[in-house]
Amino acid sequence: MTLYETLILVHIVMVAVWVGGGIVTQHFAALILREGDPIRIGGFARDIAWIATRITLPAALILLLSGVWATSEGNWDFGAAWISIAFTVWIVAVVAGLVLVRPE
Repeated sequence: MTLYETLILVHIVMVAVWVGGGIVTQHFAALILREGDPIRIGGFARDIAWIATRITLPAALILLLSGVWATSEGNWDFGAAWISIAFTVWIVAVVAGLVLVRPE
């Protein structure tokens, strides 16, 4: 396996962790909010803050670094529209995560 292939693999796995984790989190949040138990909601919020800082944010950073590195290793141009869109989506998602998911 070449360095480029390894970087792409890491990039794809981090996408799965980051996006998949967000989807699962939203699903469980909807279920817990529907129950209406304030103690369970508070515990869930604390758990999500822990997960966000130790799993989700590192996955997002590794995703960015592996993507940038793979782009520079491969035959890609940073000026490509899809790469600019990806950077924009990444920035918006990380900023939203930092603003919305924080310990109260």
